[in-house]
Amino acid sequence: MFSLLLGLVCVWASIAPDPAGAQAAPEFVLLTQEQAERLSLTEGEAQNLWLRDEDINNLWQPRSRQSMQGGPSIVLERPDMALQTGAIPTVETSSPLDLAIIFEPSSDDREVNMNTLKVMVKKGFWPAVEYTNKLQPYVHGTALRVENVQIPTGRYRIQIEIADHRGLKTILVSNWIIDS
Repeated sequence: MFSLLLGLVCVWASIAPDPAGAQAAPEFVLLTQEQAERLSLTEGEAQNLWLRDEDINNLWQPRSRQSMQGGPSIVLERPDMALQTGAIPTVETSSPLDLAIIFEPSSDDREVNMNTLKVMVKKGFWPAVEYTNKLQPYVHGTALRVENVQIPTGRYRIQIEIADHRGLKTILVSNWIIDS
């Protein structure tokens, strides 16, 4: 009798739904391995670019990078952005990651124009590769939210652009270091 009961418990446990009811989000591959090999910065390239950043970007604000003309704020909620004094902000994270970017108007009368959103990966002065179309299904209101984003290990320069309905643009350039 005990072995029959034990067998029924084991069968039930194998077919019972997850008590939390949560399933992991499907993988979202932002960059393929081939793209990563072309766009990832070597340590030397990253060091050279990031040293120049101190001269370029010494006025950035901790939560966002607003244009001098008062464009929308770009707030990176996830992953966390590490602050670096006098340099372009850096994100150090592992893959997969959850991505949450909020776009806030600079004032009540300047709505964010989500049709102007651009998300690009740049390698030095080479032309950027744009990923906006791939991310577009994950834009809801004035936020971009994607779970379980797969990015191969590497160092990347990511640029996000957004404007308001008056055309005032904000550009956030950040360095991303991804460990698998």
